[in-house]
Amino acid sequence: MYEDSPEDYAFDLLERKLYEDHAMGRPIIGMESSVRSFDRERLKRFMSDHYRPERMVITVAGNVKHDRLVRLVEQTFRQEPKIEPGFRRIPVHGYYPGTVGAEKPIQQAHLLLGTRIFGAQSADRISLSVLNTLLGGGMSSMLNQNIREKYGYCYNIYSFANLHSDSGEFGVYMGTDSSRLNRSKKLILRQLEKITLARVSPRKIQALRNQVKGSIMLGLESMDSRMMRLGRQEVYYRRYYSLDEILEQVEAVTAENIRDLAQQLFVPGQFSIVELLPERKKYTEISQ
Repeated sequence: MYEDSPEDYAFDLLERKLYEDHAMGRPIIGMESSVRSFDRERLKRFMSDHYRPERMVITVAGNVKHDRLVRLVEQTFRQEPKIEPGFRRIPVHGYYPGTVGAEKPIQQAHLLLGTRIFGAQSADRISLSVLNTLLGGGMSSMLNQNIREKYGYCYNIYSFANLHSDSGEFGVYMGTDSSRLNRSKKLILRQLEKITLARVSPRKIQALRNQVKGSIMLGLESMDSRMMRLGRQEVYYRRYYSLDEILEQVEAVTAENIRDLAQQLFVPGQFSIVELLPERKKYTEISQ
């Protein structure tokens, strides 16, 4: 079922290209062959070896009493014998950009441009959220205003940034008609180049800061979001960042930060390309 979603499948192909044979490039759910290979006993053995209290972070948000929660956790896991953590960190290897093409019985083409970037520990992560908002975050973003509104080449286009403990990905996704694929790639690359050269106006940068801060505060209205936020901070940073701290960091992002980061990330030739196309169809490129 997962592979029947063209957008999800395209992202799978991109991650496979960005990380090649590293574990980061494999689907979390596994491959069909690996899912078919395990039985009940193997699954139980994997759970007992890896899903252990000493490896867990438990986060809770909502109407709870902390002391009672701690007692419940201790009671639940007190019978579990401790073992030495068996984590083995394997650094990601060098990245070599390239193009991946695939076909499926679908109606439109799915295009992804992506590259490897820094991880969640980077001091540039806050500037990245503002840069991502400028490029492809919402209807007023550069990609939407140019490729969707001006040219009418797509309905759905956005940029994305995924940060892990020691690596990350940044890129652009769009769905379009196959005949507009090459032209769309050129327009996206033009927008990336434009950010590296232009200086964002003070009025625009403040609007971007406000948009990012608004999104963060809206997220706090969901208990799920609060819970996940606590978990991520513990896993990545081993400390809690208050809302005021984060909002101050967003407010400190400048136009120069955005341009410097864009010049660092948007290097010509460093983006890998995934093209997921409809099967058995001839494509006639438009020339405008």
